Amino acid sequence: MQWRPYNWAPMHDENHRESGGVIRFGEYELDPKRGVLSRRGVPLKIQPQPLRVLELLLVRAPGVVTREELSDYVWGNGVNVDLDQSLNFCVRQIRSVLNDSASDPKFIDTLPKQGYRFVGDVVREVPPVSAAVARSVAVEPETPHETVHEVPGPVTRRTFAWSAVAAAAAVVGGGAWLARSHRRTSSPMAVTVVIPLPEGATNADPLRIIGSVAVAPDGSAIAIPLTTADVTHLYLRRLDSNRLIRLEEGESSVAPFWSPDSKHIAFAAEGTKLKRMPAVGGSPVVLCDAVFARGGTWSRRGDILFGTADGPVFHVSASGGEATRVTQVDKAAGEDSHWYPLFLPDGNRFLYSVITDDPEKRGLYLESLDHRQPKRHLVVADGFCCAIALDPEKKIYYLLSEQAGKIAAQIFDVDRGELSGPSRILLDRPGMLSVSDTGTLVIRKFGQDTSRLVWRDRTGRELGVMGTPDDYWGVHLSPDDRFVAITRHEPVSLHTRIWIASLPDGLLEPLSDSNRAVNPIWSEDSKTVYYNDERRGLLLRRSVSPRGTEEVVMELGVDRRTHVGGISPDGRYAVAELIANYHAETVWTEMKGGGKGGPQWHSMDAPGKEGMLPNFSPDGRWLAFSSNPTGRPEIYVMDFPGGSQRVRVSTTGGFKPRWRRDGKELFYVAADGSMMAAKITVVDGRLTAQSERLFDANLKLHTNYDANYAVSSDGQRFLGIAREAPSGDVDIQMVLNWPSLLSQ
Repeated sequence: MQWRPYNWAPMHDENHRESGGVIRFGEYELDPKRGVLSRRGVPLKIQPQPLRVLELLLVRAPGVVTREELSDYVWGNGVNVDLDQSLNFCVRQIRSVLNDSASDPKFIDTLPKQGYRFVGDVVREVPPVSAAVARSVAVEPETPHETVHEVPGPVTRRTFAWSAVAAAAAVVGGGAWLARSHRRTSSPMAVTVVIPLPEGATNADPLRIIGSVAVAPDGSAIAIPLTTADVTHLYLRRLDSNRLIRLEEGESSVAPFWSPDSKHIAFAAEGTKLKRMPAVGGSPVVLCDAVFARGGTWSRRGDILFGTADGPVFHVSASGGEATRVTQVDKAAGEDSHWYPLFLPDGNRFLYSVITDDPEKRGLYLESLDHRQPKRHLVVADGFCCAIALDPEKKIYYLLSEQAGKIAAQIFDVDRGELSGPSRILLDRPGMLSVSDTGTLVIRKFGQDTSRLVWRDRTGRELGVMGTPDDYWGVHLSPDDRFVAITRHEPVSLHTRIWIASLPDGLLEPLSDSNRAVNPIWSEDSKTVYYNDERRGLLLRRSVSPRGTEEVVMELGVDRRTHVGGISPDGRYAVAELIANYHAETVWTEMKGGGKGGPQWHSMDAPGKEGMLPNFSPDGRWLAFSSNPTGRPEIYVMDFPGGSQRVRVSTTGGFKPRWRRDGKELFYVAADGSMMAAKITVVDGRLTAQSERLFDANLKLHTNYDANYAVSSDGQRFLGIAREAPSGDVDIQMVLNWPSLLSQ
């Protein structure tokens, strides 16, 4: 880790900005003078520092630019930044915006121990500035009272200059300056800064499982849950430091919230427990069982409330004990669950979000621990959490919530539990909120987890794209390759529906009536699609050709989550995974036993993580599934239903097995994201498998119970859900002195 001292030295940006012409590369265009990056004429969202890194790489292309030169150009000589973290953040965002890849670069190439270079073709409108001038460029700081929050439209040189300095000082290098700023509540303007994520971490969370970023009540630190690979970790960012520290005891931790004195952090762990730990570090203490907790709040009285994914709000003492139900989910009124409770200052009344399909009933409700406060619908809101925010100067409380994709504020009488006055837009962006008592607002912007449906051959070469970018969760080709069934997720309502398209036109149409449908399964004759209804615990089916009505095939029950992953070619058997506390077990049953009372499941002694996706071979003799008896998920094949053979197919981890139509190959995704193909040979009833790597799949992760790719019947083409580069506003933002936004 390299550090550079910071001294607020004047920098000279104007010469280069005025002399630099438009630079074009591929479909993109950079106008250094305006500070705008566009694609096909459409401006793209990118922060100032990454934009300047890209600018210098373009100016110096195809030459190598050292990390020190980039640092001097972006932050100036002697700026106090963590050079490695800062440049990694900038390059990562550039690649995201340009849809570039570090492993197969189209634009930005990393040269270990040397720097970076731009490898694409560059066309300039005017001759480039000299390297000496480029290396000497800097920005001139304004007074710390200058506004730096983002505004729509072109970035001016004045705003651009201060944004670079503020972000460099406040986010990456100037922890002390930021600490002073968050206490300066009398500042006339708000300052918005972005917290860069660690290398390899993602902010994606389409189901709002990992929860909001949580700022301490005294504004001293921020607790941030982030996902790296398939594991969620809890990080801590203190405002008097420029480091993002991973809490070693915070693995598999989500939904953090603070004690009122800012000394402890509570969080949900492993999907089964609610824990607390000192903010300074130490071993966590289990408070209670909490399956799939969704947000929490901690009162000065020592009471803790937490929501649940499939149920009500629960209460537990801050010292631990048995959790007791506080709210009642009104299933008859269409309520699904209660999330993200939030205490009012009196420590008795609280707000919470009602999750429901009815948009009129969705939003924030008010109740109390002593049950003297009748349940009351306070406001319709799009998001799943809110913040009760105190203006430190005026001593007025506001309710901050997400309204129509924007952050809105409305005066909130905490004594009477009533809103008054008009709702005012604070920020033109959605997000999950947390606010301190010192005027610091933190917003976790998830954005839509956008992906593409991409056709590839066995070498990974892209053959084409189906449809438009969307939040796809699953893709399944029919056995005759004439149709494709898709699971689509709607990020606001959290609905999932099955859509279908004929090939090759690929025009999608809705298939399922259920809005909680996942994991479509084709019948052997390609005429019927089966799918799971998560909410009602049902296996449903609908004929495609001709189009029929939605029918209930099997009642799976809602007491334990059951996901059917495959149906045998003769329609006699179903294989599924039973899920409890983030752990799963592969089981099978006869379809005829799925009527009233539910099916009789038979264990296969195959434990694993949820998302095992067991499925039958085309002849129905073999069953492929993912299981983790070795400690990590691997692909296995066993004879069915006898189970006398169990052959391990993968050697470096494996997920989501899919069969070729003739059963001679089994495809799966390795732990490193590679698409693998295993040659299947059966001699005298004994199965052997030999795997080879095909290509880097670049598939969307976290599709859980659904398949993120499908294979054509001949095994020559793959239709995958490809990761789309996240938008520039999918990030974590901190607004210092947020009340000043009310006067703008």
